[in-house]
Amino acid sequence: MSVEQMDPVQGIYPAAKVFAREHGQQCAKEIMEWRRTGIYSGTRLAELANILRPINSSREDMQMAEDLVVEVALANLASDNEKK
Repeated sequence: MSVEQMDPVQGIYPAAKVFAREHGQQCAKEIMEWRRTGIYSGTRLAELANILRPINSSREDMQMAEDLVVEVALANLASDNEKK
């Protein structure tokens, strides 16, 4: 399959996952503050949501971003436990 024939959305989730890994701690801090105050005032989680936006047009991109941060964090914890 040529690059022209590829689904443009295909690379979005892997790119978002890389972003979540690289900025997971900051995203987690923003999520915790958002949950504590009810007001979102960060930037990294919003950046992740913008990456994910083309996947879901129903405007649930912030929830998708939060879910991805949790998924990456759990995967990281699980792999750390396997190494011990």
